[in-house]
Amino acid sequence: MWKDLLHRESHITSKQINSLSPTTADIALLDDDFTLGRSIVPPHSACVRPALVRWDPRTPLSLENCVVGEMKEVSRAMSRVFAMHDADAVYEDPLGFYEAQGYVDALEEPIDPARFKNGVVIWSSEEVWGIDAARVAQFRIAQARRFREWTLQ
Repeated sequence: MWKDLLHRESHITSKQINSLSPTTADIALLDDDFTLGRSIVPPHSACVRPALVRWDPRTPLSLENCVVGEMKEVSRAMSRVFAMHDADAVYEDPLGFYEAQGYVDALEEPIDPARFKNGVVIWSSEEVWGIDAARVAQFRIAQARRFREWTLQ
């Protein structure tokens, strides 16, 4: 899962990234302890092929800004939130345009909004995953934050 996430983040920035701030131990903690191997998308079934993706594109990659989903769900989020399209993907009409201003890459470097083609529709994570998934994501983000604060005490 770490290598998939590294590849996904490299694809977002269009440059090579050699390491990520969440370690493999962080990802194991996220997948095994926080999410119990379940997707954030209702009905929260156990993932056959789990994948990780950043929840908020305006925040750098961290344990608190990473969610688990089925690979197909993560690919859909990548296409809509980060405008990374697969050749065989089918897209519905958008609910609204979401400015790509303020996007950062995994290393906290700003992503140039000009990189997004004119007319490309960008969705928020909440629009892509749904309100129930957003609630679960916020709960898991808070859980990861509490864990980090506990370990630093």
